[in-house]
Amino acid sequence: MYFKSIQKLRGLAALSVFFYHVGVHLRVTGNNPDTLFRYINDNFGMDGVTLFFVISGFVMSYLLNSDTNRFFLKRALRIYPPFLAATFSVCLFYLLVKGHCPSTKLYLALSLLPLGKQSYSLGVEWSLIYEIFFYVICSVFAFNYLKRFFLYFLIAWLSAVYIAQHYYGAPTLFLPTVRDIFFSAYNIPFILGGISFYIYKNVKRFAGRLDNKYLAVIFVGALALCTIHYMLAEFTLRILFFGAGIGLIVIVGTLRDVSNGNTGGKSLLEKLGDRSYGIYLLHVPVIVFIYNSMKAHYGKANDVAGFIALALALILGWYFGGLDIFMHRVLKEWFFGKREKL
Repeated sequence: MYFKSIQKLRGLAALSVFFYHVGVHLRVTGNNPDTLFRYINDNFGMDGVTLFFVISGFVMSYLLNSDTNRFFLKRALRIYPPFLAATFSVCLFYLLVKGHCPSTKLYLALSLLPLGKQSYSLGVEWSLIYEIFFYVICSVFAFNYLKRFFLYFLIAWLSAVYIAQHYYGAPTLFLPTVRDIFFSAYNIPFILGGISFYIYKNVKRFAGRLDNKYLAVIFVGALALCTIHYMLAEFTLRILFFGAGIGLIVIVGTLRDVSNGNTGGKSLLEKLGDRSYGIYLLHVPVIVFIYNSMKAHYGKANDVAGFIALALALILGWYFGGLDIFMHRVLKEWFFGKREKL
């Protein structure tokens, strides 16, 4: 089933991460902290990624309950081909322009395995490492005799991660090792997204009878959880509250989709969500290249560079997102036939 609300949320997540990288790289890479983009703080980046992770958890749980045939292969084909295309494109560009590839050990970077500190070309690979890890976990439960235990596993995993973080100081790293990744707090949004699906699954039978005022109350409660997370000092609690709030928003949105029948044309935000993976993959290298180029000539980047990076990265990402959609369709038909989900 296609959820319009989820695609819109993906669009918001892409914009949030996109604007964060425009701002943070202007300060760090462009060597200029005093620009209009200084008001874009770190919350934009982490909140956007958390939103992506919650959506992924929800969708993977949905697929485990509807289409487990060749589960991991389908997920790998969804992630790796656009990732490889983006990485090779960036490396080729850098080889032609600067004579070197950003990644020193490309074969390790392309694996998206939890191998600790590595050099990467796109600047977003850390999130894909967690994404692939979650797919591996889900694939274990893709067997018919195990899938009924997935919800219980998610609850146990969430408890284990919180205990490991809160009481034992387990590391939460952008680039984890195999030893660290299972208890990382970055798994929490995936888990909460997965649990959100089971809530949706049990409530959707009443979707047609749910008054909008009840959904509005849940939505307000979700916003309250998202707001509270800004007041908390502990990172694990912050990501727990925000992930729970986003999970409730996903539930409200998908219930409305079921009730309204996903009718109507696609909004710009929804189209942005369709192309969000392509935008996500390509935007950082474009932003960094523009800032480095201006810094080389003027000593630092400025607001003009920020707006140029904003426009160019969005345009190139939009078209690369279209290529991603095309590759998705071709691979789906080639490997599985037109009727298979990917």
